Formats: sequence, C-alpha cells, structure tokens
Amino acid sequence: MPGYELITSAIRHIINENSNFADSWSMVLSNMTREEFIAYGTLDISDENSAIVMQLMNAFAKLLYNKTKAKLDYLEQIFSNLTQTHRGQELLCRSKYNLLNKILPFSTYEQSLTSRNNLKRT
Repeated sequence: MPGYELITSAIRHIINENSNFADSWSMVLSNMTREEFIAYGTLDISDENSAIVMQLMNAFAKLLYNKTKAKLDYLEQIFSNLTQTHRGQELLCRSKYNLLNKILPFSTYEQSLTSRNNLKRT
C-alpha cells in the first residue's frame, strides 16, 4: 500500500521466523503505532490482507517463534496501540480471529515483564 512501506517492512520482518531484525522492527512498529494515523495505517494493511493479523498473532502466541531467538516482546505493545482505536478494538474482538482468547494467557507470562505490562494496557 503506497505510503505504508515502513509499516509493511516492519511487519514483514516481524512475521519472518528467520529475521535477525524482528525484535528491532517490532520495537520500531510499537513506537510508530502510538501515533493514531500509523495505527490506522497498520489496520488498513491488515484489512487488505487478513492473513497478516493471524501471522502477527502466531508470532506473538508461539513461544520461540523466531528461530534467531528474537523475543518479540513489543508485539504486545503493538496490539495495545492498535486497540486504542475503535477499529483495533473491533479487530481484537472479532470472533473470526479469536485474538482475545489468544492474548489473555500472556497476561501472566512470567518470563517477560514487558509482555505482561503491555498486555495489561490492552
């Protein structure tokens, strides 16, 4: 999508199981999605390709998803930032994706304080 190249690049690295830059890109996208228009841009991209939402959720929910040992702790913050918008809230609650049920177990995930704190904001 024109104008969203940086968001698309970040997502591509985050969902790539072999990316050495997945952690860095998840931190960048986390910071970027704090801005409402970037959050909406990210949601626009996910609307165009619904597989992206599931790929991000799989990267979030699967321990050791990234084979280069990236922890992807900032994915929680990305989801939290997206849910600050009405569209993000709808996305999280759509039964089609069942995202809320996938996120809840991580609210007590002891290995990552970052994950727990970010999820509590969602």
